[in-house]
Amino acid sequence: MNANGSGKRDLGPGCCASYSPDGDRLLFTRDVDSGPALNNDVFVSNADGSSAANLTASNATNDSAPQFSPDGRRIVFRRDVDPGAGVNTDVLVMNADGSDAAPIVTGAASEVPTDWEHLFRCAGRAATIVGSDSGEKLKGTKRADVIVANGGNDTVRGGGGKDRICGGKGRDKLIGGGARDILRGGAGKDRQIQ
Repeated sequence: MNANGSGKRDLGPGCCASYSPDGDRLLFTRDVDSGPALNNDVFVSNADGSSAANLTASNATNDSAPQFSPDGRRIVFRRDVDPGAGVNTDVLVMNADGSDAAPIVTGAASEVPTDWEHLFRCAGRAATIVGSDSGEKLKGTKRADVIVANGGNDTVRGGGGKDRICGGKGRDKLIGGGARDILRGGAGKDRQIQ
């Protein structure tokens, strides 16, 4: 639906909907069998729910918890391979078009999460140094670094290269290293010193 609640579109019985990182596609599961056992498949559609395509139609198992990779090119999901057994879940990864599905974890407990590790970015580049959720002192190297403070009250100092330094959720102190660094405050109250 639209953000104001209008334009609702029923995608059928299912769950676990999420958007692709670029917001152009919707990933979800749908029960494709009217029988008593769940038989969810992974579907992808346009962002508005139109043109839904079944990505895992060739199996007779229950697929769940699909997630796009941060670049939108891969999908990770769970598959119940033997519902009668106690430990019965595999974790698979496939291309975003449903091809080349392959297990990466087999025989896991059904509560194994399927998600991608978050990729920290600063000023359009992938981070090379990332702080923890605690307050700490981070310092760049002599090369051009991309530093993300993350959580906590951090002091982040650039090194010798042209650095990109981004604050996090805490009250960070961002200090440039003198080589035309880019400093960006985060969600907290950050101070920037060039």
